[in-house]
Amino acid sequence: MTILLFVFMTVLLVGVPVFIALAGSSLLYTHFIGNIPDFVILHRMVGGIDSFPLLAVPFFILAGNLMNSAGITNRIYDFAVAYHKGSIHRDHLLKSMIPLYLGRVAFFVKENIDSSASEVEEKIESLCKVFEEMKPYLIERWAKEKGGG
Repeated sequence: MTILLFVFMTVLLVGVPVFIALAGSSLLYTHFIGNIPDFVILHRMVGGIDSFPLLAVPFFILAGNLMNSAGITNRIYDFAVAYHKGSIHRDHLLKSMIPLYLGRVAFFVKENIDSSASEVEEKIESLCKVFEEMKPYLIERWAKEKGGG
């Protein structure tokens, strides 16, 4: 166990990212000290990160950012205000928004299929800025519906 900690700390001090230091030191420890086959270890490591909830969170954030760039955000904010006011039922709201969500995600994937990771990251960053710019719209509409504006 001392070897594992020593390798982990040494690799971190060199400047390797934490996830690689954890994976590498664990793999080296089990390879040289443990009596578990390497393919079993790799299978369990990959199986641990291959879970739907871990993948759902970043894709949910991505979809929200994608909808901002298409102007769908205003419509979604209007739906939220209508639901808050009580003039629209929740089931109707969700059924109305699913095609918007799926269409925007499919369009973004098709649009960026040949882009590099850094180009996609720049586009997502610009979409995040659009969301920040649209936040006052929601606050204004929400206040109007409450009778405060």
